[in-house]
Amino acid sequence: MSETEELRRTERTDGRRDLVNVNGLKTYYEGGGLINSQPVKAVDGVDFHIERGETLGLVGESGCGKTTLGRTLVRLERATDGEVLFDGDDITTFSGKRVKRWRRDAQIVFQDPESSLNDRMTIGEIIQEPLNVHDWPDLDVDVVGTQKQVEVTGDGSVNQDEREADITVEVPGGAVTVRDGVPLPEDRVSVDVTESDSTVTVRVDVDVARKRLRRARVRELLTTVGLREEHYFRYPHQFSGGQRQRIGIARALALEPEFVVLDEPVSALDVSVQAKILNLLEDLQEEFGLTYLFIAHDLSVVRHICDRVAVMYLGHIMEIGDSEELFENPKNPYTQSLLSAIPETDPTDDKQRITLRGTPPSPRDPPQGCPFSTRCPVKIHPSEYEHLDEKTWEGIELFREILRERQRADRSFTERARAILGMETRFSGIDEIVREVFPHRLTQEREQALDRAVEAAASNREDEAREILGTNFDPSETDADFDDLVDSFISDVHAGSHGQARSRIRERFGEMDVPGEVRGDVDRAVEHVRDGDEQAARELLREEFGSVCDTEPPDHHSVSQSGRTSYCHRHLAEHEEPEVAFERQS
Repeated sequence: MSETEELRRTERTDGRRDLVNVNGLKTYYEGGGLINSQPVKAVDGVDFHIERGETLGLVGESGCGKTTLGRTLVRLERATDGEVLFDGDDITTFSGKRVKRWRRDAQIVFQDPESSLNDRMTIGEIIQEPLNVHDWPDLDVDVVGTQKQVEVTGDGSVNQDEREADITVEVPGGAVTVRDGVPLPEDRVSVDVTESDSTVTVRVDVDVARKRLRRARVRELLTTVGLREEHYFRYPHQFSGGQRQRIGIARALALEPEFVVLDEPVSALDVSVQAKILNLLEDLQEEFGLTYLFIAHDLSVVRHICDRVAVMYLGHIMEIGDSEELFENPKNPYTQSLLSAIPETDPTDDKQRITLRGTPPSPRDPPQGCPFSTRCPVKIHPSEYEHLDEKTWEGIELFREILRERQRADRSFTERARAILGMETRFSGIDEIVREVFPHRLTQEREQALDRAVEAAASNREDEAREILGTNFDPSETDADFDDLVDSFISDVHAGSHGQARSRIRERFGEMDVPGEVRGDVDRAVEHVRDGDEQAARELLREEFGSVCDTEPPDHHSVSQSGRTSYCHRHLAEHEEPEVAFERQS
């Protein structure tokens, strides 16, 4: 058994039964292009459980796979691999009538209450639609008080579900009980019981049409979510955003589900309305015993409503655990970065925001190792380069990221043709990129000449400044127009930006200010790019400067007594913990 599986089995400590258990779930979208056919790995192997009656929050930046994961759990998206156990049954294997029956137990509330409602249908029709599709109510019958075989005829049928039956008949006597969720008066149900030696036959006749029962159910739901019964015949455009979201919630509750995916249910609403919807969701959970997956990007909302939180990045769960514990003491570097962006109300708080470089990689081409390795501020570096300072490492990682972005960028047919012909394209100019990424320095003699040129330009002796630069810096050494470069230099000095003026000259005429072994590897990578082989450049830099973070996916490590786990190599004994590495950098 893998460490991940062991953690998944042991992280629950209170003995409550899981309602949803997700194991190795993957959801890929196959690429259909001629040029790039790699699948989009929206969800890439996640493991977690949701306990009956709890709210699990799912957070992460846009595009990390949150919504796809939620839609996969209710089978609006097809899982590529893995299993989703709902009350012990793998719903990814369901088909036909079984999947239709299961859909009554799992529903979703969509993010945008405006686009998720049909403007051509009344509110009553919208909420009633799932009832019509599932031919609600079933009018299934439980017969109690007998050990004989039971047959049910008439309007009812024998209850074959684990759910509570709509009608319960007690024999002998034929006393009738209708469960609370069905708006059917008991005096409108007539029962005739016939017994033989081995069989009890119960005929059930209901004196109310299903259509009337559905309308009554819709009116009950409208009241439940804080609307009025007379809203039944109105249309969506006649309601505010908050009211439309209440309608969406009522529709999701129509079939009495056990599990509801809430896909950013308050993100499209005003702050004043958000609180009302959140309070409604909490009240409904308490009243009906619902289990929620709450997807959101507003961390304060998640902290308020969720029992546990899962942090997602590039299709992976990076950290999962108790909500309050995770917010107070995050363990994963990505979680720490995410939470550092929450504004503090205390003006004396000295918390430093962690700024991540670049953008997340494409889910078509995720990193081979840790998904966060391309942006992690405390990435593990190879031991042979531990002596390099953080500034140099920042340049190396930024250069690698630029090469990755260049390789994955869409190139037009014209650009591909120009590249084949050896002509310049927007993907040319690698030397300029290197100058921007890595610090450059001049020889001592040229640095002194640069000082004299700055002094001359600052004293309005422009001709002298031009002469100094023209004498000490060979125009053939740069691909930029030398006269334009000097004009920009003088303009910067006149504007008081002496540092920027110096940087212009250093970047064009200086050498990379990095250790020799780094310079050699970067130069070789640049040559590969000039030869049109950016993949070789990426592989060279990965082999030379890569670490376990680049090559091996981490395990989910237990990071607290409560069962919280974090997906990071730094939790191994041979490495510093993430918080220690952050402190060392500050």
